Amino acid sequence: MRLLGIFLSLLLCCSHEENDVGERAKPVSDFTNVAKTVPSIFGMWKITPDIKLCPNSPVDRNRMLEAVRFWELLGYSFGSVIVNDTSSSCFTHGSPVYTITVEMNNSSFDEAHAGQTELYYDSETREILGARIYMKSSMMELERVLEHELGHALGWRHFNRSEHIMHGNHTRGGNNTFGLSNEIHSAIMSSFEKISKNNHEPDMIFYKCDL
Repeated sequence: MRLLGIFLSLLLCCSHEENDVGERAKPVSDFTNVAKTVPSIFGMWKITPDIKLCPNSPVDRNRMLEAVRFWELLGYSFGSVIVNDTSSSCFTHGSPVYTITVEMNNSSFDEAHAGQTELYYDSETREILGARIYMKSSMMELERVLEHELGHALGWRHFNRSEHIMHGNHTRGGNNTFGLSNEIHSAIMSSFEKISKNNHEPDMIFYKCDL
């Protein structure tokens, strides 16, 4: 069996609170004209991921469905939301294969943050292979944290635009969703697919994003 080459890298991702009217991205007619103005991505799911709420997750099903709905309105699809999941996805280290897990903050969690996402994706094709969202129970009252972390799990990086949902500082963020439509996401991914090689040896990258 070939060993999967793993490159470990850390990226700190933050956000804070404020309100805003969500700004929906306009249809993309010429992607090259907007590529430099929209958020950038780590990668994209090629399958529809299930979301598994682990037994220690501080997030309940209704709250998770709210966050899912936020991204569904932007054109994204999810599989089932599974509560109290006891599969290996919740109890092993490394990538939860083709799954998004939601868990209590672990020992590596920086207590200064409200949420953290670990994202696993192929370095060449940018296919997302799995994601873990860690949430701090004492910070669950903060608005938009789960939506922000789910955005990372979908492949979005931070975007330092005032009032934006993916802003790296929660106090400067909001509900603005400019540039986050699934249409734009797919357009960005198509540029990666044109230059990627076929039948390459997967090289998985791990990013840790703190909020």
